[in-house]
Amino acid sequence: MQFAEIPGLSETKEKLLNAVKFNHLAHALLFHGPEGSANLTLALALATYLYCENPNESDSCGTCGSCQRMKKLIMPDLNFAFPVVASSKDDEGGEDGEKEEKVDVLANWRKFALGHPYGNVHDFIYFNGFEKKQLNISKAAARKIIQALSLMSFEGGYKIMLIWAPEFLHPSAANSLLKIIEEPPAKTIFM
Repeated sequence: MQFAEIPGLSETKEKLLNAVKFNHLAHALLFHGPEGSANLTLALALATYLYCENPNESDSCGTCGSCQRMKKLIMPDLNFAFPVVASSKDDEGGEDGEKEEKVDVLANWRKFALGHPYGNVHDFIYFNGFEKKQLNISKAAARKIIQALSLMSFEGGYKIMLIWAPEFLHPSAANSLLKIIEEPPAKTIFM
């Protein structure tokens, strides 16, 4: 995603670009707006700009290896947290010890984010067939966030944690993330 692909919001784009240029980018950014707004797309465009190997004054180049990986959302230093259906204890295995086939939720998330960049949580529920199921970002997911951000950056640049729909954070997950959000490791950004 590039800034040029997002219609309007020129003042917001300019403020984000100036924050990067003058090294005043906050370690935690909240993209807030009504449903259907460019919250996710702005976050992805900023991440693309930060990872770009040849950024220009107003946007990422769109052709370097990092930009190409961002088009598929497969950057190794870009991490996602998003609400999913809580796993049950039945996932351990049935009477025969067989485990149910696990769904690759990250692949589904990437398909959704690329195909529905202006989508909301209800679109995400419909996209994944989660009707009548409670979604949340669990404490186990919070532990994975902390673990992922405690590792060194794979490519030596920024580590970005994009938390989509943070209102679905379980209270215990939110509490366990407070410390790392307040004092993140160097070159770590929460969006």
